[in-house]
Amino acid sequence: MTTRKCPNCKNKFKLPPLSFPFMLPPTDKDYEWVDSSQTLTCPHCNANLIVWARQYIYEDKQEIGELELH
Repeated sequence: MTTRKCPNCKNKFKLPPLSFPFMLPPTDKDYEWVDSSQTLTCPHCNANLIVWARQYIYEDKQEIGELELH
């Protein structure tokens, strides 16, 4: 599990599993990755947060960004 710090209250918490739809770019080119985002709520202060992630299409790999206030 990935741990991130809330930008509002500065408490750290574990992110839930990120399984949101990744949208492919609207072109005919080959891409190795796609980006998407998900809205979360801080379990400590209930702030609405956005987390960005990059999913690699040909690898079982995901990069998760820092949390941002929504």
